[in-house]
Amino acid sequence: MKGMASVAQSVPDFESLVVPLMREQRSYFLLAFAIIFLGVVLILGMFVTPIFLPDAENPAKNMITIGGFGLSTMSALPIRNWLSARRRVDYIRHMEQLWRQYAGMSKPPKDELDRLKDLLWKLREQGALGT
Repeated sequence: MKGMASVAQSVPDFESLVVPLMREQRSYFLLAFAIIFLGVVLILGMFVTPIFLPDAENPAKNMITIGGFGLSTMSALPIRNWLSARRRVDYIRHMEQLWRQYAGMSKPPKDELDRLKDLLWKLREQGALGT
């Protein structure tokens, strides 16, 4: 049982799992913002086109409108991925709290500690494989 206590005392580096996810969150957020901004610019272009080009045809105006709405709708994909990455960071932080809680116990529950170790290895494999 002494080996189990020493395993529980050594807290793994959870931060190495969190940092890439935080970068992923930031990139998804910036991508979503860029897509939304481009969509808004296209929609505004629909309203500004008649002012600067009074002879513009309706098909051009419709294409700009459809493109703007399409881009604004596509921005939901990076937002969904951003929320997914944020949820994974929350799970990792919770796992870290559990590990620290078990590390403070004189006799940590072996099955829970083994489950946490398995989850950590799966997370590391996913990070290494990029999945």
